[in-house]
Amino acid sequence: MGMGYDVNGLYASPESLLGQPLFDFGGELDSIEIEGRSYTFPRSMHVHTYFHSDFKQDVSKEIEEYREKMSQHVGVSGRYKLFSASLSVDFTTTDQQLTEITYSSTREAHVLWYISLPGAATLRSMLRRDFRDDLNNPNMPAMELFKRYGPYYISEAAVGGRLDYSAASKTLKMDSSQSLSTTAEMSYKALVGEIKIEHGSEMEKQVNSFRSNSTIRLTATGGKPGMTDRILHGPDSQQAFSQWAESLLDYATLMDFSTESLQPIWVLADKPERRVELEDAFPEFMKQSQQSIPKVDKVLLMDARPPMVKAGEDSGSGASEDLAVFNPSTSNGYKMVGQFGQRNHASVADGHTPIFKDLFDLGVLKAPVGWQRVWDDAGSGKSKDYACWRAIPPQGYRALGDVMMLATSGYNPPNLPDYVCVHQSLCADVQTLQNRVWWDKGTGARKDVSLWQPGAAGAVASSCFAGVPNYNNPPNSGDIERLRGSIACVKTSAIASTQEMKSMLSQHQGMEAMMSKL
Repeated sequence: MGMGYDVNGLYASPESLLGQPLFDFGGELDSIEIEGRSYTFPRSMHVHTYFHSDFKQDVSKEIEEYREKMSQHVGVSGRYKLFSASLSVDFTTTDQQLTEITYSSTREAHVLWYISLPGAATLRSMLRRDFRDDLNNPNMPAMELFKRYGPYYISEAAVGGRLDYSAASKTLKMDSSQSLSTTAEMSYKALVGEIKIEHGSEMEKQVNSFRSNSTIRLTATGGKPGMTDRILHGPDSQQAFSQWAESLLDYATLMDFSTESLQPIWVLADKPERRVELEDAFPEFMKQSQQSIPKVDKVLLMDARPPMVKAGEDSGSGASEDLAVFNPSTSNGYKMVGQFGQRNHASVADGHTPIFKDLFDLGVLKAPVGWQRVWDDAGSGKSKDYACWRAIPPQGYRALGDVMMLATSGYNPPNLPDYVCVHQSLCADVQTLQNRVWWDKGTGARKDVSLWQPGAAGAVASSCFAGVPNYNNPPNSGDIERLRGSIACVKTSAIASTQEMKSMLSQHQGMEAMMSKL
């Protein structure tokens, strides 16, 4: 108590106390007895026991917003992003930088007692000489003073132990109908044995989904060291939690803040003008000591030249132009987004359609919810059937290319388990339709169709095709507008190079290795 605090350090942790004490509390001591243990403290401090558990929770879809929410617990005025060091403990560097991540932290504080200092007017008479001289010295720059003593000191704190259950959850892979804050709390309480979730219940499904789609970390402040891994991963997690809780009296420490816990050191200055000077300097101190977290937008890997496998040809359709279509071969987690088409019946493809992989398994690639037939050759009188199908994307996703089903018996939709749609945040609207692949002129079908390759500025040239219900050559703006909301192009800014992939993954794995040693 009464020490300066690193507001860019950890939340409510003795590790972020700055080394130099600010006050001289004298030699008079008081003590309290708790379950046979005696604790002493300076008589000028106020201590009251209050055994209870307290939950706090922060949930945000943006890491910067999450940082601001952490700051709100201590009552520091202004939209400052305090306790930046806690981010590296709670979340991997990569998870902090990714989009489509929801950040949550469920904190359970086991309070043994509260301790507080008298007000600033009383504390001014207790200042240590070196701190008092520096604080009131107009020649001591504010930045130097803040770095040496901290801009805030601890005036009030809760003592005991705290567990932080932090999760970086893949938003797109979670059930949108569930409350993530509720599920995170239930997941934690079930882990430590505070509740029992019924087997086969909806809550069990939600908790299992939360755990499988989140990177979860558990950290402890106070209590017997080395217990968090057993609690989070061990076969005896509930027993380990009980042992940790029972150890708090032997390992009690500063572990939680109230809205009055952190007080600015400038209120201790003798002269009002010095107080104003220091208070005015604090925003600049925070600006200099904090960095924004860069976002990682490159979340897809692309193989631009996968092996191509012939899927069919239009022989027997009666069309004036020949058509052969090819599917890209997929493996190692890569997915197809469309077919490649060419105006002949060759068995070897003249080109490629790229395949994509969700680099961080964020859920930015999802299977379609169904298929819509945008053209068929009904009325042609042919013995075989020919049709163009468009994927129906999940809400918030877009398809990149249509699929031709050629010379089949019946108009059955495609069966392509590896076909995916792409999240709209990674897509650009179609701006052009170029390089006509084929049209059905000559088939005698009641409907018309032309296959064109969609394009957009700043987007990957995928060589996929989309069906347009006419023979416009070139297609007009209405043809392009018709595709909006269903067909799109992948932005090149979403594609990570091999080197970028290695760099990001090594950074992620390096952080995990570091955390495993804590």
